[in-house]
Amino acid sequence: LHPRVRRQRQMCIRDRSKSSLIKLAKEHKMTYMNHNNFSNQIELKDYIDDNDKNIFYADNNIILFDNLSRYLNRVISLSPKSIVLLGCKRGTLKLTINQKPYELQQNKVLLIWPGSIINIDIESSDFIGINMCLSLAFIVNMLRHRNDLWIKFFHLKENPLITISEEYRPLFSMYERLISLRLKHFLQPYHKEIITILIKASLYELFANLPFETPKGTEFKRKNELFREFIELLLNTESKPRYLNYYADKLCISSKYLSCICKEVTGKNAKYWIDEYTIEHIKNLLMYTHKSIKEISEYLGFPNTSFFSKYVKRNLGYTPKEFRKI
Repeated sequence: LHPRVRRQRQMCIRDRSKSSLIKLAKEHKMTYMNHNNFSNQIELKDYIDDNDKNIFYADNNIILFDNLSRYLNRVISLSPKSIVLLGCKRGTLKLTINQKPYELQQNKVLLIWPGSIINIDIESSDFIGINMCLSLAFIVNMLRHRNDLWIKFFHLKENPLITISEEYRPLFSMYERLISLRLKHFLQPYHKEIITILIKASLYELFANLPFETPKGTEFKRKNELFREFIELLLNTESKPRYLNYYADKLCISSKYLSCICKEVTGKNAKYWIDEYTIEHIKNLLMYTHKSIKEISEYLGFPNTSFFSKYVKRNLGYTPKEFRKI
């Protein structure tokens, strides 16, 4: 990298507030494990510092990074709330995901599913990557309006290595240049919003690049449609009931069947998604409204503020009062 670009990245990292780093670390933490099965939680704030030029953009849903050499010969347990996309512009990256080997070469993209166990085995000296870590909630919100996108997305769980066709390569190069240019103007208004839009656009292009046809099976389509309707309910129900029966009744199916659908389609049960969207709603209420903690607790149907505080602490690592101070 040109020294000037490195300095800009360094300045960008320095300008982030400490509170933002703490919130970000809670959302995107990874576990490094040695071969004696000893695990050590390494949070993002632990390796974003004044000398780090690896990560050049980060918010609560998106992390953009380039160099993977620091992870060589380490076993990484990816957070169950994050998805990683690795893209190769040049060179070769060999890695193992859930004990299955992959080789990432030029004009290929590899999607790594939440909760995966990753080992970076070999990175060639000329490797140049375009890499991002995305929250699972970000992906779900992006795909929720299109059932065909859901089908394509979950197809990638079994076929995670994507080849960018020659037709689409100029488009991806254009998005890369736009994002790189935007990153140089990080002090300008609406920086986060613009980066988010560009990332979403590039992801839509990635899905458009996928060559396979969506499955025709009626049962497969029905399960995906029910899961999408479940997510729609979660998004559109303001009070976010935390009881599985509420959503199952709305969908006219049993609670057991709803949980099975969620598990089959996403690998997570229905309770996981209910908690995920409830916590996102709580975070928004705590950050962007003047409602008291008691008012929020009552609004969301918690029996008392003590129960509400324990729920938030269990899911966020902070009490509601502590979270508001971040």
